[in-house]
Amino acid sequence: MITKLTKKQEKFLVEYRKEMLRYGRSTEPSDRKTTEKSISFLYKKMNKKEPNFFWFDSPFSGTIGIEILKDKKFQKIIKNFGSNLWSNLESNLGSNLRSDLDNMFWGQHELSWVAFYDFCNLIGIKYKKDEREILNHWLNIGKSTGWWSPFENICFCFDRPNVLNLDEDGKLHCLTGPAMAFKDGYSLFFYHGSEISGIDMDIGEVETQIKTILIFKENAA
Repeated sequence: MITKLTKKQEKFLVEYRKEMLRYGRSTEPSDRKTTEKSISFLYKKMNKKEPNFFWFDSPFSGTIGIEILKDKKFQKIIKNFGSNLWSNLESNLGSNLRSDLDNMFWGQHELSWVAFYDFCNLIGIKYKKDEREILNHWLNIGKSTGWWSPFENICFCFDRPNVLNLDEDGKLHCLTGPAMAFKDGYSLFFYHGSEISGIDMDIGEVETQIKTILIFKENAA
C-alpha cells in the first residue's frame, strides 16, 4: 500500500499535472477518430450498439441541435418533405432521443478525476485489466475532445474551444475579449474565474463593460 509519495514520484506528479493541464486547456480541434473509438468502446461495455456520431462546434450549438431534433414539430416538417435525412435520423434516434438517457460529459474539462486514477496506476497501484482498459478510454476521450452527450444509438460530440485565456492562477480571465470561445462564435466572459454575463463586443470595449458590471454588482450588494 502506498501511503506517501517518494521524491521521484513527487517530481513525476508535477510533470504529469503539466501534461494533463495541457490537454485540459487545449484549443486544438478535437481528435474525432480517437473520440469516436473510445466512446464506441464504452457503449460496447454497456452492451449497447455502436452509436452514430454527430459533431457540433460548441456545447451551445450542440444543445440547440439536440433540442431541435427532439421537437415533434421539426420531426413533422422533415417527414412532410419525405427526406431521406429524416429516415436515416429516425432509424438511429427512434423514441430514445426523447427519453431521459441524455447525460452530458465534459471531456477535457473532467480530466482531473480520470488523471487521479491514472496517476495512481502509474506509480504502482494496480487495477484489474478491464478496469485499466476502461480508464484508458476515459483518458483518451478527455485528451481528444470537449463535451459529449450519449443517447441510445447516437452520440452528440462538441468540439473544443478555439480560444482560452487564463490569469496567473489558471482561472478563466480576459479583459480584451472572451475568456473562452468556440468556432461557432459562442463566447464566455470571465474576470479572474467569475463569469460575467451581458457582454456585447459590438457596443464597446470588453474591459469597460466588465468593470462597469463589476461596479454595479458591488454597489448592488
